Amino acid sequence: MDNTKLKNVIKKYQQHLVVDHGIGPNTVDGYARSLSIALRRMRKFAPKPAEIKQHILWMHTRKYSYSHIVNTSIAIEHYAK
Repeated sequence: MDNTKLKNVIKKYQQHLVVDHGIGPNTVDGYARSLSIALRRMRKFAPKPAEIKQHILWMHTRKYSYSHIVNTSIAIEHYAK
């Protein structure tokens, strides 16, 4: 995965969250980190719904906290729109 492209995608995503959704800076940073990790793990910039579900199931099997899974899901949902 190209790190420069990932950084550009995440930057545009952060701008989208601030401008279009009015989300605060701490939440934006958290969503950006979660999305970055998810995209790197899935190795895709445009994952399909089945791949997103598989990633969320993987987080459950690794015993990630409920709040982390929810925040990652919300981050991916905003990104997918």
